[in-house]
Amino acid sequence: MRQPRKCRVNLATVGLFLSAALIFDPTTPASWAQEPDLESERGVPVYARQRPEVDPLGVRAGAFMIYPQARLTGNFDDNIYATPNNRESDFITTIAPRIRAESNWSNHHLALDAEVAAGFYAKNQSEDFVDGRLALEGRLDVQRGTFLEAGLSVARLHEERGDPDVPFAYDEPSVFYETHASLTGYHGVGRLSLSLGANYTRLAYRSVDLTDGTSYSQSDRDRNIYEGHARVAYELLPNVIPFIQGSYNVRRYDTRQPINRESEGYRIGVGSGFDAGGIITGEVYAGYMRQNYVSSRLDDASGPWFGAQVLWNVTRLTSVELGLERRVVETANLDASSYTRTAVETRVDHELLRNLLIGGYAHYYDDRYNGTSLKNRYFEAGPRATYLWNRNFNAELSLSHSRRDSNDSDLDYRSNRILFSIVAEL
Repeated sequence: MRQPRKCRVNLATVGLFLSAALIFDPTTPASWAQEPDLESERGVPVYARQRPEVDPLGVRAGAFMIYPQARLTGNFDDNIYATPNNRESDFITTIAPRIRAESNWSNHHLALDAEVAAGFYAKNQSEDFVDGRLALEGRLDVQRGTFLEAGLSVARLHEERGDPDVPFAYDEPSVFYETHASLTGYHGVGRLSLSLGANYTRLAYRSVDLTDGTSYSQSDRDRNIYEGHARVAYELLPNVIPFIQGSYNVRRYDTRQPINRESEGYRIGVGSGFDAGGIITGEVYAGYMRQNYVSSRLDDASGPWFGAQVLWNVTRLTSVELGLERRVVETANLDASSYTRTAVETRVDHELLRNLLIGGYAHYYDDRYNGTSLKNRYFEAGPRATYLWNRNFNAELSLSHSRRDSNDSDLDYRSNRILFSIVAEL
């Protein structure tokens, strides 16, 4: 589910008072100074590590553990419509309850996740939204080294202002429904392993009101995506696992008007997973990708395919994550078949105190539209802080600046946001 937008504040001042208050907090348990389990921290970023003294306990229900959660967020955005001029600011309140149930069986696994996020704008009520998601996932352990994983989810979501396919003419959020199903099988024999899987995604878009008082049907964006994928890996050295992987996809649209956007494509490449003593872990890959479109009016997309997910635990208190991906993305732009996105994402987290995490993030997306000269670049970055009050409450504060720079100046925008959340969980 999309996260609420973040906004601007003088974080240095807020952080100074927050840090001082927490450092001298007399309620901080002495047990928080205990040494962590080093093996449990192997290959895990700082923010995701287990903290038994503040992690929620959940509610036991037979063979399942249930984890309820509720998030209340206040968000100020100084450019809610992501426009180049005449910026409109607003305050958004988001209420987001969530419940997750997980099995605690010794073999196999089953989990159910349900969440809703309702956003309310103080001045621009037409931008109010209600998102929701229901997901079921499971694992069947066939035998040692062999298992099946499956997932099914349905969601009601909306596209944010500033997204590539959201024009300024929309007078309300663009709502769409997403259904996703996946099945993957894994089998390992000695150092050799094989993974085979298939995914299905259904996207259906609702009509949207326009600023001129009319309504626009987005049925030409409704589509089904089918994908099969495979990976063969071999542990060449301890903690060095090279692999060959590939996938084939078919994209089918409900309508072929005003243009037939159906296509088929593939990706194939080689890479390696690695683990350098739990300090640097991840995988890198590179290869070739191609997407062939049925209509001669649409240009095929092809070129290098690459990606990486790397975690560097600089110290036991600091972690750095880096993500890199290049892929072909569908678009509603009538002049382009698609766009090729190169995405770079990074995140830094530091455990300033056992119950106070600080850090920051940065995202950079480079979109090149196939069949046109349009080029868009997106950048978003900012600091964040998380205070773990106890097992049942935590708070988050973040500041962000985002922008789009395009060779079409009418698409440029700047936005500053500040977000504060209080999370309650059992």
